[in-house]
Amino acid sequence: AILAAEFITPQRVVIIGAIVGLVGIALCSLLFSMWYIVVVYGICVGIGNSCFYGNGLVMLGKYFRKRRSLATGFG
Repeated sequence: AILAAEFITPQRVVIIGAIVGLVGIALCSLLFSMWYIVVVYGICVGIGNSCFYGNGLVMLGKYFRKRRSLATGFG
């Protein structure tokens, strides 16, 4: 049986977040009402950024063993 935790790796979450953010910004360029732009931008870019931030720190901690604090600071 394939578990969801084995299928959804931090790298895939970052890629999905990038796609969601890209789609949100692309949709904002097509909208006419400022209210819809604020809502779509807030939801899509918010989801995209939340996928980046947490998983970016997880991946930094995974790949940089020796100078983890320096890598986290730059990240």
